[in-house]
Amino acid sequence: MLLPSIKPQQSSGLAQVPAVLRNRKTQVGLLAAVLIFIGQFAAYTYITPFLNRVSHIDAAVLSALLLGYGIAGFIGNLFGGWAVGRNLRLSVSGTAALISLSAFGLAITGDSALAATIWTLAWGFGFGMLPIAMQTYMFSSAPDQLESVAALFVSTAQLAIGAGALVGGLAVDHFGVASALVIGGVAALLTALLVGASTGKQ
Repeated sequence: MLLPSIKPQQSSGLAQVPAVLRNRKTQVGLLAAVLIFIGQFAAYTYITPFLNRVSHIDAAVLSALLLGYGIAGFIGNLFGGWAVGRNLRLSVSGTAALISLSAFGLAITGDSALAATIWTLAWGFGFGMLPIAMQTYMFSSAPDQLESVAALFVSTAQLAIGAGALVGGLAVDHFGVASALVIGGVAALLTALLVGASTGKQ
């Protein structure tokens, strides 16, 4: 009731998707989405067993810590909205770098409950920034074809989320729970490098 009305536009259906996929920045954005969401959910899906087994954080404290992760994510979302208006490419690459640093930090120093707490909250802040940063980056790649871009982004992200949980599970089964965090850190780092090295109007 409070938002301004927006005139409906004629749906483009699937006709514009091939053209959108030929857009270099869209290609970078989709690859970045695959990497970051696989990395995020390969690692975060298994953060609870890591914090239990490695950081020795009991259930009561863990619930509070994960609540803190969510609160940090809310703050990160607000900050991300501000940051993308200043420098979009830096916001996306910086968000991915923070998630990478947090995952690696947790994997390396997570046997300390204090370090684990700090890295988990930093991770929450970074992940809170991620949706708005990635979505804005994708929309900026083809501002005249937002429906097609949105459909591609959402579909890609959902597939990557499932794939990430699967990859993380396989890693945990074969190499231990910390390996999921390493995979998350590597994927997020590759995202940061990919977006940071991209060219074109940002």
